Amino acid sequence: MDNETAETKKRKHASEEDWKRIRSFWEARQGTFKGLSEQFGIPEKSIRNRSSRENWQQGRLLPAVEKKIEEDTVTLLAGMGMSKKKFLKMVMDRATKTEFMRNVK
Repeated sequence: MDNETAETKKRKHASEEDWKRIRSFWEARQGTFKGLSEQFGIPEKSIRNRSSRENWQQGRLLPAVEKKIEEDTVTLLAGMGMSKKKFLKMVMDRATKTEFMRNVK
């Protein structure tokens, strides 16, 4: 079966739930456009077009997940009596010291 025939046999539309799953797989680097096309039966070009239109970025979480992580982090830090700013400074100081120690050896 040639590519054109295979492409025409794929679904033309996906549910919004499918699109959310496709995007999450792509952004979590758990699939290529071609692999996701085969997995979900949607033309690769459709996935590429949608990813471009919606500005998908690999390595990023869905905005709702990012927001939830941010809220939970702030709540946790507040429970520890620490501000987000103080926590980030502590992390950066520790990272800087660790990097420095790696370079000293």
